[in-house]
Amino acid sequence: TQTAILAGAVLNRLGVTSTDVQYEINDFNPGLYITFGRFDPAHSNDDWFNSELLLIWANNPAYGSLPWYHFLAEARYNGSDVVTIAPDYSPSAIHGSHFMPVRIGSDAALALSMCRVIVDEGLVDEAFVREQTDLGLLVRTDNGRFLRQCDLQEGGADSIFYIFDSRSGEIAEAPQTLDLGDLEPSLGGSCRAALIDGTEVEVRPAFALLRRRLQNYAPEDASAICGVNPDAIRELARKAARRRTMILLGWTLGKSYHGDLMERAICLLLALTGNWGKHGSGVRSWAVGMFDGQYILGTKPRAGQEATQELFDGQTAMMNVLLSQDPTLTQEIMVAELSYQGAFPLHFT
Repeated sequence: TQTAILAGAVLNRLGVTSTDVQYEINDFNPGLYITFGRFDPAHSNDDWFNSELLLIWANNPAYGSLPWYHFLAEARYNGSDVVTIAPDYSPSAIHGSHFMPVRIGSDAALALSMCRVIVDEGLVDEAFVREQTDLGLLVRTDNGRFLRQCDLQEGGADSIFYIFDSRSGEIAEAPQTLDLGDLEPSLGGSCRAALIDGTEVEVRPAFALLRRRLQNYAPEDASAICGVNPDAIRELARKAARRRTMILLGWTLGKSYHGDLMERAICLLLALTGNWGKHGSGVRSWAVGMFDGQYILGTKPRAGQEATQELFDGQTAMMNVLLSQDPTLTQEIMVAELSYQGAFPLHFT
């Protein structure tokens, strides 16, 4: 471990592109990382007791995760539906409420068809979508890119986006935080934006483009791809929209071609139904890293929790220095920056 840390520090300082173990064996979920910007945006396992619908998707915890499988059994005793979505009738399927057999590699079609049902039947949590997702941002119809400040103003930033405010009836800058204030991003329709060169371009909310894209995934059409009965697709979609829903992913999809897109389609299902950021909801796959020192053993000067706390205090101090220089930095960006400087490895946190 020490050798890997030191080698990584040297290579980072030299600006060398180097791989890590996750790149080499892909024991993580790229779709989750791309969607949320976090390795595994998860809460503790005991929160599953608060779930009303647990989807075991491309996973088999009854066989591969015995230390924490009891949380799933307890959730089912508490009244939660536990549905296994997988090609094989596994031990997890045996001990669940329902089994939904899906053809290998067709998980995206199933997830997008469920999204189609939720949109068509008016089950979207629109307040959540406006606040917590980018589906309210305006997209240029000429190039498919988000409308940005640099499109409209000389010297404008490429990190400032726009919405169409339903209340004022005008295009407005999207807030840099989740606080919308008095703004209400429109999720439909279109309007025209005046570009910096004097021309105009049609823009639409991303949600409107999503609605159109989902037209290809009616349950009957998706069924021909994934093998799941159309009525079963509709029933599960309605449950996901009306209940606190938690998804337990495995690593199978992340190791598949376009697996990142399969995982992102699953994340979209949660986004449309408001199922993250509250008890009993969300998505996760990893169940490691719960033991003191597992990822920081190589950087601790000695054994014990006191040494661990000293290490975390040092990390906090370094991050505070970076924040004083740039208050917009996220924790993930700071960890990456400090790893480039050799302060600690990327998996430190």
